[in-house]
Amino acid sequence: MDQHSRKIMVGLQEIDSEARERVDLRSRVMIAKILTGVANGPVRGAEREYQQSMDCEGNEIPFDLFEPELGAVTGAQYKNDLNSRPIVPAVFAASVAGHLRVAMPSAKFGTTRWLAVRTELTESSVILESGLSRKYPFSLGAQLHVYDSLAWKGHGLTSFESTLRENVVQVLSNALDSVLIAGSGNRRVPPGLLRKIGVQEAPTKVDSWETYLAKCTNLLDGALANTFGDIRLLLGVETMRKMALTFPTERAGLAPRVAAAQHLESILGAIRSSMHMPRPDPTSAVQDSIAILTAHSGELAVCPHGGKILVREGDSGSVYTLNLVVKIGDVHVLQPRAYARVPMKLEYRDPYA
Repeated sequence: MDQHSRKIMVGLQEIDSEARERVDLRSRVMIAKILTGVANGPVRGAEREYQQSMDCEGNEIPFDLFEPELGAVTGAQYKNDLNSRPIVPAVFAASVAGHLRVAMPSAKFGTTRWLAVRTELTESSVILESGLSRKYPFSLGAQLHVYDSLAWKGHGLTSFESTLRENVVQVLSNALDSVLIAGSGNRRVPPGLLRKIGVQEAPTKVDSWETYLAKCTNLLDGALANTFGDIRLLLGVETMRKMALTFPTERAGLAPRVAAAQHLESILGAIRSSMHMPRPDPTSAVQDSIAILTAHSGELAVCPHGGKILVREGDSGSVYTLNLVVKIGDVHVLQPRAYARVPMKLEYRDPYA
């Protein structure tokens, strides 16, 4: 058999016989069976064989089981190279990582280096310095509760698989968002973006349709935000609700009158809310927002991960509880000027009340 005949196509990419065997093996692997093995006994068959090929223990799930077939076979999602598109594993597909332009490359345990910009220097003498990751002291944890006991007995595993995958993605993305946005910075949780970007003076007047637009206009800098399309906003849920109910004044002369949220969605690159943004301050009614300036094509921030999900069995009975753990590194901001904290005042509070 010649070299050409030993190759097949995955998507539009040609792969060799070794990668083909991996594709065939991967197609027979079910995450439900791995979790069943953790809960009821050792992992066997194609699942264990695939774990071994990915250097995983019996209670570990490799990230690439969640990746589209082409990305998993080529390893494209796992290269820590310069890339103009943020690398976010599919297991975190529901996370705000992509919206925040936080790349999440897989990196081996140890020390990895990235180049970060020092903003205290003048523009003509910007220096790139190394940012060091720690040795993955941080654990991202989530729980998965399985109520369908028949699934663990092998009934309906195929239909259960897709639902299970969606739930794993959801709970891990949720856990990741809490860290990326507002991580406390203690020994177990890395500091999130809100602890790494500058604090702005809180507004004293309740924001209006016009001030929402003005705050976005002030973000234009001709470098990291050349147009409104280069600006993204991550809002608290309360701020998003307020924007959806805030209309321009009649003297603004805008017809038809559209809500601030709708108008900003039409001009900005992206706008979304997250329940992990801190709640409004009870005294001032001010809530923080995060602005992301995206004109720079490279990575704005990185958060490396270990590429595996560790599964630990919790309490069992009529409900199976599985603890999912992912090792992650520090959240490194490589372009500090690409992020800004934008406080929004939701209502008037009498400081003397």
